[in-house]
Amino acid sequence: MALAALELGRIVQANQPVLCVDTCSVLDVLRDPSRETSLPHDAVAAMAMLRAMESGPRLISVIADQVRVELGNHLADVEAEAHRGLQKLRAHVARIDGLVSAFGSPVATNLSSWANHVASAKDVVQRWVQASVAATQSSDVPGRAFSRVMHARAPARKGKDSLQDCVVLETYIETVGELRRAGLATQIVFLSSNTSDYSESQTRRSALNPGLVAEFAALNLQYATGHGMARAALGI
Repeated sequence: MALAALELGRIVQANQPVLCVDTCSVLDVLRDPSRETSLPHDAVAAMAMLRAMESGPRLISVIADQVRVELGNHLADVEAEAHRGLQKLRAHVARIDGLVSAFGSPVATNLSSWANHVASAKDVVQRWVQASVAATQSSDVPGRAFSRVMHARAPARKGKDSLQDCVVLETYIETVGELRRAGLATQIVFLSSNTSDYSESQTRRSALNPGLVAEFAALNLQYATGHGMARAALGI
């Protein structure tokens, strides 16, 4: 079982929407804010969902064992990248201030409010993990994940090592199946910004890969590519 019997009963009794997250979607909270794909509405949605997890809760977050392992492996690198991105942006603003000052009054844009951003974002990631229920990787998951890889079934594809992604998805499919069989009828959303593997195409990123449609439909499981999309689907 992916969920312990007591945890399963607690979630069903709570009767709240459930969010399943992959590693990318959790790390997106911390990623370099200067990236064009780092959007304010997603950050606002992430905070709204976190508050919903922590207050009552009004939302149940589930994190697969494999996601926890990957977060431990990659969190420091993503944090360092965010620091570098902000430092580069500060240097860019300072250079422009210097150019503007050369032709008029001295300018020094106040960027002090950026100082604690990375630490604050990292704290949100840690709170998210702490507020989440663990979805245990059962003994059956690796075999099913390997089968996906061997047959290049989404999220696996030829020419890419997709085993970890498949382990995460198989853990969630097992988890959601347990919840549905136990009687949970609320919205359940799988959130992943890994659109290259989970989406229909790069031109239809919000649409689920056709190879996954039937599996998700059988569990009444929805797919979201960003925190804003997930929040809307969950009704938070």
